[in-house]
Amino acid sequence: MESLLAELPEWARNLFYIVLAVGGGVMFIYGRNRPAPSASLAPGVAAIGMELGNKEQVERLIAAVNRIGDILADKKQHEMDDKLDELLEKMSHLPDQRR
Repeated sequence: MESLLAELPEWARNLFYIVLAVGGGVMFIYGRNRPAPSASLAPGVAAIGMELGNKEQVERLIAAVNRIGDILADKKQHEMDDKLDELLEKMSHLPDQRR
């Protein structure tokens, strides 16, 4: 049993090889330029995952804001204590003016 290409005339074989080469080149170029498929899950699963991520981010943000608030409150308390200490020191230097 001989090959089908062997039975074709030479011009038909050459045409077959040219079409094969051009088709292979086009498929190669098309395959290289095609964007990569996205690795997304089903929309429902993706939405749940995003919501859990958002919830975690919000919890982290709240914790960070609370820490900053505590730091500012401590700073204000220390400033107030320093001012009261200064006032007590100034008052201790004043002469007693009671009659």
